[in-house]
Amino acid sequence: AAGAGLALLATCGPGAAGALAAAHAAGLDPAATTQDDDPAALAGWLRERLRPGDVLLVKGSRGMRMERLVEALR
Repeated sequence: AAGAGLALLATCGPGAAGALAAAHAAGLDPAATTQDDDPAALAGWLRERLRPGDVLLVKGSRGMRMERLVEALR
């Protein structure tokens, strides 16, 4: 995430803790990241930070049902 130039990283679920730690180790500012198991909480965090024209990538397994995050952001 840090190497790709991402401005923000929001991770969901216990399986994403490693990705968050790796992003911090690679230099992504911890203030620009969050971790939560609740997609609605992530949506609130993102809503406060996303601006018109921003691009959001939602990536997750079917088991994590990340479509809940997409719906919460609509």
